[in-house]
Amino acid sequence: MREEVGSRIKELRLGRNMTLKELGEKAHLSVGYLSTLERGLCSASLVTLQNISEALGVDSSMFINTRESTGVVMRSYGKMPARMTGYSRVYQSLVGSPRDTHDFFPMLVTLLPGRDINNVTPYSHAGEEMVYVLEGVLTVVFKNRRYDIQAGDGVHYFASTPHEWINCTDRLVRVISFTTDPAIGSGYDGK
Repeated sequence: MREEVGSRIKELRLGRNMTLKELGEKAHLSVGYLSTLERGLCSASLVTLQNISEALGVDSSMFINTRESTGVVMRSYGKMPARMTGYSRVYQSLVGSPRDTHDFFPMLVTLLPGRDINNVTPYSHAGEEMVYVLEGVLTVVFKNRRYDIQAGDGVHYFASTPHEWINCTDRLVRVISFTTDPAIGSGYDGK
């Protein structure tokens, strides 16, 4: 997988007529590291892939392989990010087959630190959601109220009510989310 990610980065960089130095400056990475990454000699963290994707002007999913699954069992090494958002979230599918075979869609969501509570616009979508916090403190804005959800706590709501998830802390927040919104599962098009 490292080789595939590295070659994809190189292909995109060259397609934009960028040098390693230019990409490094935009992504805040060294030329040596980028060279090693492009040759598949090292791997990149999710944050690094996000920085590179922003520097190249592409969605970070461009660097992600498809998930490995046996149909029934989803291996931990097969969980690949489905999408990374501008809000510094990483979504990973917890099922190995398309959404149309499930009534709900489970995801592991990692929220990176430091989102500003004052810069939040709640939104709504179809279905219901249940969120269980594995690690950290998730702030949920729901019906214009703020709730801090600790590890081990959960929340369930109809997603048609405006809501938003936020990580206001300086640590990662990891949650498992189950949604019944068909748009989210079929194309990973949710939040």
